[in-house]
Amino acid sequence: MDLANFNLAEKAAAGAELKVLNPVDGTATDLVIKIAGSESATYRNAVFAASSEYSYKEDADLKEKIEVIDKRNGVTFAACIMGWENMEFDGKPVKFTKDEAAKILAATPWLTDQIGAFIKNRANFI
Repeated sequence: MDLANFNLAEKAAAGAELKVLNPVDGTATDLVIKIAGSESATYRNAVFAASSEYSYKEDADLKEKIEVIDKRNGVTFAACIMGWENMEFDGKPVKFTKDEAAKILAATPWLTDQIGAFIKNRANFI
């Protein structure tokens, strides 16, 4: 088997579109988010930066560890967002910026989870 046939970095860097599902009933929404995949340098650099910035002490309690993990994931996945269509928050349209992406993910753990699952599924970037 020629492993070079599985170089996914270029396609992961180009990004793919996640069609966001309603977190309550799983139905499709009109929100579409373009995201870089886990094989991209964008993702790998974001993981390194977030791991360095958002670490925790071994003696911290579990709640603090969960908060650190949520923050680290939100920052990492926000860095991978390349754009979006039909994003609204609190009844207002949201223009895409990396800062806005980080704010949105901090306020919506369910969306962070959807993005994380999408990023890690390499089949989305083939």
